[in-house]
Amino acid sequence: METIGEGPVAVVYADGGSALKTFPAPLDRQTRADLDGELATLRTLRDARPILVPDGVEVLPDGRPALRMERCAQSLAQLVERNGPLSAEDTVTIGLTLSAALATAHQAGIVHGGVHPGNLLFRETGEPLVTDFGVVLRAAFPRPVLPGLEFTAPETVRDGTADEAADLYGLGAVLRFALTGAAPFRFQAGEQDGERVLKVLHQDPEPVDDEQLGALIGRLLAKDPAGRPDNAAAVTEELSWLREPELPRTPIKVIGPTPVKRAAPADRQGKLGLILGIAAALALLAAAPILLLSQRSGSTPPAEAGSAPIAPLVPTPSKPPQLMLEEPVDLGDKVKLTWSSPEVLDFAVVVAPADQPNKTIYAERKHSFEVPVSPGVPYCFAIQGTNGAQTVETPPRPIRGATCKP
Repeated sequence: METIGEGPVAVVYADGGSALKTFPAPLDRQTRADLDGELATLRTLRDARPILVPDGVEVLPDGRPALRMERCAQSLAQLVERNGPLSAEDTVTIGLTLSAALATAHQAGIVHGGVHPGNLLFRETGEPLVTDFGVVLRAAFPRPVLPGLEFTAPETVRDGTADEAADLYGLGAVLRFALTGAAPFRFQAGEQDGERVLKVLHQDPEPVDDEQLGALIGRLLAKDPAGRPDNAAAVTEELSWLREPELPRTPIKVIGPTPVKRAAPADRQGKLGLILGIAAALALLAAAPILLLSQRSGSTPPAEAGSAPIAPLVPTPSKPPQLMLEEPVDLGDKVKLTWSSPEVLDFAVVVAPADQPNKTIYAERKHSFEVPVSPGVPYCFAIQGTNGAQTVETPPRPIRGATCKP
């Protein structure tokens, strides 16, 4: 079968007139039952809204699941890449399709969980459809968030939240992309992944230069979910008001199927928070000294030339955040770390084994973490914390006779 799409988790093949979306491992009985229930609910909605629902779940010879569905001409991402940004009128049409589909699904208790330009599709006729609803498979096969990070809600980046408010952020990101041809965040060449993560967490997107749509997009992309519209139905109502009744409601032109660029293979192991968090921790390293064992040579590399500093979302406080790391507890094949701070911070654990490169693990907002270690190897540990405006690092703590220096 011909490969027509590949993402960080699933691979999509052309199979006659259908698309077959395959996943990397078999489903357990409970997950399969949950998936069947989710799809059954979605099927009750597709007659009312343009929602693309898989025809069914198939099991491949090696036990992997696959979703068989209608094959469409192209996605919004491909359309904009090929033809450029859409008009305001066509953007409103896209927004009405997506917001109405979200509103109907939310009312039925189903969250999309990953709204972005790649899952708004077009038939050959130009009719738009929304696909990839549901969180069962997203939970069963957690994906790295770095692919598509620029369209991801801050709360999803932070802790994997997938709810109605996160769907509204995705709706705003799609509207912005359709209207301007650009994601909410522009990542610069040479930026570290962690710098990009912190942009999404702490910076506001550039405003959209459209008097009416721009204001709505800005509210949908609010950092605080409470600052977004109340629900998708309210967005549908506002978009309906924006649409002039005399405008012709013709389908968006689709120019033939566009070849899909394959995404680079990604690490498919680990949970969402950990995969994303490692990248976030890299930004902390860029802002603070790297922990080194004294018996290792080397120094902290300078920041890359041309990297723009990340502007804080809030004014810099007069005093740096307070952070204290307790003595590590050596448990043989792992070390338990415990730390405290009176402030709400994002934390990263810096691990420095003897004669090996440092590694950094994002610990979200936890205050303890168990780090896997090699028995008998000396280690140093430090904790870094950031509030988006400042970064603080604890003095290093050793185990097994290691001599540490900042």
